[in-house]
Amino acid sequence: MRANSFNYLSSILVVVAVVIYFSTIFYGLDFTDSFYHINEAIHPVNDQYKFSFILTSLFINFIARIFGEQVIVFRFINSLLLLIPGLITIVFLRKIISKKDILNYITILLILTTSLNTNILGYDTLTTVILTLIFFTCYSYLINKKGYKILLLSVLVIIAVFIRFPNLILIPILFALLLFEENYRDYKRSIHLKIPMLYVVLTSTIILSVFYLINNNFSEHFLAEINTSSHKPGLLLISYLKDLAKIFGFSLYFILTYKVLSFNIERARNIKMSYFLFYLAQFFLAITVSVVYKYNFTLYYVSIAFSFVTIYLIENKISIYGIKFKIIILFIFMLFVHPFGSNTGLLKAAFLFLLFPFLLIILSPKNARFWIGNLIVICFLGITVKVISPYEDDNMWNLNAPLNIHQLYLVRTTKQRADYITDITYERQRLIGKDIDVYFYGNKSHIFNYLYPSSSLGISDFNQNLENSNFQIKIQNILKKKRNLALFLTTSYPNKIIYSSQSLLEKELMELGFEKVLKNQVLYYLKTTD
Repeated sequence: MRANSFNYLSSILVVVAVVIYFSTIFYGLDFTDSFYHINEAIHPVNDQYKFSFILTSLFINFIARIFGEQVIVFRFINSLLLLIPGLITIVFLRKIISKKDILNYITILLILTTSLNTNILGYDTLTTVILTLIFFTCYSYLINKKGYKILLLSVLVIIAVFIRFPNLILIPILFALLLFEENYRDYKRSIHLKIPMLYVVLTSTIILSVFYLINNNFSEHFLAEINTSSHKPGLLLISYLKDLAKIFGFSLYFILTYKVLSFNIERARNIKMSYFLFYLAQFFLAITVSVVYKYNFTLYYVSIAFSFVTIYLIENKISIYGIKFKIIILFIFMLFVHPFGSNTGLLKAAFLFLLFPFLLIILSPKNARFWIGNLIVICFLGITVKVISPYEDDNMWNLNAPLNIHQLYLVRTTKQRADYITDITYERQRLIGKDIDVYFYGNKSHIFNYLYPSSSLGISDFNQNLENSNFQIKIQNILKKKRNLALFLTTSYPNKIIYSSQSLLEKELMELGFEKVLKNQVLYYLKTTD
């Protein structure tokens, strides 16, 4: 009877987690990332997709053609895709753990996924899915070596690179894994290169061939991509080192608390009280991370994985040739594939934390309660952050304003943000009614280029700085061809807009005879011949 009650409770928690997970797709509205990916997919500049995430754009374009271009559609598809890593782990665990444990496992995964879901259908989501498939293909190969798995691995890595070009780092990582796997048993110390080289040659040849077929100037585009102001190697390295320092700090905390808890449990008369005090301390740390770091709480996830691996390797004298050691090393390397080439530091390493519960089960660590407790605490942490600070928007309870625009149907945001979009839409229509061409420019122009493709300047860069002189010439060339036009400058979210001083672009517009128009928070520059 008691077991049935627990099963009912576990089932109810799964249902609640599912409702929470899918309900979050209706709340919050960023002006940037979501629409940058959509625009590159359905309205690419000069009908040319960016080579650095061409497969991502093709996939989004396919979704748009089949299901339409509404934001809620992209969000729903994105949410379904993020469930794939969890579903794959369940397939591998279904014969290992009980039905009740599977239900609890699903609940934890759903909450973790909810906290990581930024409602952006783009290369981050697709990379998470493909990295999961690669991880489990490698896992399967390490258990049972079959030739076809090498070919499958090659195909998956090729797909990963076309989803997001920096995933190219997978080639040397998996080459090293295969090289070790094929040679560690050879006591004659001769090197077996057949399988690792087959993987490298096949994968590299196909990737390079396809890229050069797509664009003969592939090398020039590649150099241009890595030399963009936000992706310069030096800046990326500094960002990585800063986040790595935070990860080490959190990891040290987890290692120390683990040692203290283990010491107390061995000597405590009341073990339950020891665990209670530990969970209480973790709870307050989670609150601190939620309030102080907000979006950067993802580094907290990575720290748990890092500290777990460190403690596991110290406590278990496992052979470097054993399957458990290889799985751990594979997990750590795969964890840091996603952040490679990203200008957000190591934040995106958290996406593959979705595999951590799977790792926890198959490795069966000592004092497993410590890690289970941490998982429960970070589930609270993830939901707290989701409510306090949805991606690029306000607190969840302030997101109560609907958007009366077809493409944004069912999405809710703050009243201030909804009014800002409405005001710009009204002003744009009024200007067009007077035969004035309207264009948008600025870091927050991506949403308006999505809503009104005909008003796009044809600039595909994510960052559109008003002080960037590289864009000035292109903008001026476009503006000089038009007699009556208005250029809306959307540089910030409405709650952060400050019009204090003129930018370089604004000064040049004034010199070209444009008139500055400011209505509420809507700013544009107008030029007419009438």
